[in-house]
Amino acid sequence: MSTVMSAIRILIVENHPAVCEALRYQMDRHEDLEYAGEAATVEDALAQIDTIAPDVAVMDVALQDGDGIDLVKRIRAQGSNTKVLVWSMFDARLYADRARRAGAQGYITKEQPTAEIA
Repeated sequence: MSTVMSAIRILIVENHPAVCEALRYQMDRHEDLEYAGEAATVEDALAQIDTIAPDVAVMDVALQDGDGIDLVKRIRAQGSNTKVLVWSMFDARLYADRARRAGAQGYITKEQPTAEIA
């Protein structure tokens, strides 16, 4: 009997279209990753997490209408099982610990190539 592994469904929470496109490109290169959608605002991200229940949300700290760290806290408060990876241009020394304390599973800087996300 073989076990079929389903792809990891990923929501991109980012307000820069070029960054979203680069992440989608990386996901398309991996059959075990699936693009589930994207959001540019806190409220849209919360609604999509509630509606589509992605496995992972990859999000920036700076969003159009708020702070990604606060968004992580709100995701945890609504009881979502979605794992969160914060991916930001901000220095990891300043934000990584805050992101983890808020409930994120990881933090990576945008200095890293998009392949690191995969």
